Amino acid sequence: MGKQGNTERPVDRIRQLARWYIDNGAISSVKSFEIAAGLSSNYIKNLYQTEKGNPGVDTVAKIYKTFAGVSLKWLVLGEGKMFTVPDEKALENARDAVRDYKVMRGVKRMLGKHSKEELIAIIEKM
Repeated sequence: MGKQGNTERPVDRIRQLARWYIDNGAISSVKSFEIAAGLSSNYIKNLYQTEKGNPGVDTVAKIYKTFAGVSLKWLVLGEGKMFTVPDEKALENARDAVRDYKVMRGVKRMLGKHSKEELIAIIEKM
């Protein structure tokens, strides 16, 4: 189940997590990871370049909620395994997170392009 070990800083573990998802085909890039988790663009790069290397609680919570199956103990403390679920389930969860983000992005675009009545008609056809 994922990699083990105590990667020194939380940002190192976040990068390791994103890289694992990329290497296993669940996401295409660190940017995709950041977008799906609701982080700002280049958040990980910027955090990594500072000496601090510690994300805030809200960032950890976003990653934990977005990528179901990630071990909170591993993410925060670097202890234990990366995932609390089998690797295949972690990959499925990541793909679902990216898909959900894309669906929500599409919905937001649709809301801006259609009137309330048009949206109701579209939803009723579903």
